[in-house]
Amino acid sequence: GLLHDIGRQEGITGIRHIVDGYEFMQALGFGAIARICLTHSFPVADHRAASSGWEVCTPAQTAFVADYLQQIEYDEYDRLLQLCDALALADGFTLLEKRMLDVVYRYGPNAFTVAKWRATFALRDQFEAAIGGSIYRLLPGVVANTFGFDPCA
Repeated sequence: GLLHDIGRQEGITGIRHIVDGYEFMQALGFGAIARICLTHSFPVADHRAASSGWEVCTPAQTAFVADYLQQIEYDEYDRLLQLCDALALADGFTLLEKRMLDVVYRYGPNAFTVAKWRATFALRDQFEAAIGGSIYRLLPGVVANTFGFDPCA
């Protein structure tokens, strides 16, 4: 899971980081990690749901992602990494809502924004049911990082 953004080694490339990561990990023979590089950005399995534009990718790369997402069925690991990606900012864990707004502030909304939010909340609900409680209790520093203060300090 820690390698899901390995495509960022190529720099700040928007959505292309998923393709760069996929290709890099496939070339190294790590197909399962390559899959996560691609699927972690899509709680809605449609390439048009990407937060940033496809202009940074070639038409062949865009078509590959579209086809890939249509052909696979997400497993629990895909879903877990999608949730984890939505719980983190560069400086640590945060509430889903803060992360969602961070993405919309940076890239703007699109026709899939609300569907992605609903899918992400459904992931949260699914994993909270599995653990029998709030996911936030498992995330160190989530309160301080979200609100800018530590209520226990």
